[in-house]
Amino acid sequence: MNQQEFLSRSNTGIVVVDMQLEWVRNLDNKKDLINNQIKIIKQNPSLPAILLEMNPPKYGKTLYLIRESVRDRLEARIDKDNTDGFTNPNLEETLYRFGIKNILFMGTYASACVFSTSRSAIDKGFKIGTNQRLIADMSCDSHTTISKGAFKWYQQNCDYFE
Repeated sequence: MNQQEFLSRSNTGIVVVDMQLEWVRNLDNKKDLINNQIKIIKQNPSLPAILLEMNPPKYGKTLYLIRESVRDRLEARIDKDNTDGFTNPNLEETLYRFGIKNILFMGTYASACVFSTSRSAIDKGFKIGTNQRLIADMSCDSHTTISKGAFKWYQQNCDYFE
């Protein structure tokens, strides 16, 4: 399935994971990552968006550019205190409240927070999609923005992964 097919499914929403300065500042590809995320968000104005943030009092809010891109359709900002966003029951409740069954994940880190939250989403019956241009790890080889183990997991478990 390609990106547009995934995004055009009914009941699809966007979850942006930990796009806070603390986590983004050390990424090699931060400019491209942010621009790619904003591009997808702007191209799909009907999709609800949820910002998932690691301990905002300590690590700050989601980057301003991303907050601005979802401003008109932001459904929730949800705090978390560990890698898996589903440890906060508000995430699952919010997804159900808005009828979201298919989640496009964006954010950092692909092998930690995005991974843990994606895995829990699948365990809870959600379909997930993402893209190697929408998620990133801090340090990888020059051919990918995602660690090899995480890359393989996303290929095997996402409805959409390019």
